[in-house]
Amino acid sequence: MSDVTLPDDILLDIVRRVARENFLFLGPIMASGRRGLVAVRNQIVLRQINLGHFIVNGDQVRVSAPYRAFFVRCLES
Repeated sequence: MSDVTLPDDILLDIVRRVARENFLFLGPIMASGRRGLVAVRNQIVLRQINLGHFIVNGDQVRVSAPYRAFFVRCLES
């Protein structure tokens, strides 16, 4: 299999589409490396993330919860 690098605009479009579905799907992208992490933390992506999961699971954004920092970053974008 060849090593293919997507152009930044295509990568961001993919990440944006994934983010609209559910923020939990962004985990593997973030874990893929620095480029994936930077793409997920892009302001455009953060503004479009579906935060519906937190409505159902509000305990995951309490002060000591692991997703709290990510949730706050989304709200601040």
